Amino acid sequence: MAKLDTPAPQFDDVWRSIQALAESQKETDRQIRELKQQIGGLGDKFSYFTEGMALPAIVHELSRWLTNQVREVLNS
Repeated sequence: MAKLDTPAPQFDDVWRSIQALAESQKETDRQIRELKQQIGGLGDKFSYFTEGMALPAIVHELSRWLTNQVREVLNS
């Protein structure tokens, strides 16, 4: 905390600090956009991965179920 006997900052010093903060914020925004894009890409890859694992099992189970249904109809 600043002491009361500390001189007030000069306008130029404050302005430079604001400009530096604005530049820093631009870089932070760029990094956040990049991170969002990377996270989105990971989500897509995970979705494709799980679909690739689940689809063959689903096809197998549906095929087995349909085969049983056809056998029941033919045996009736």
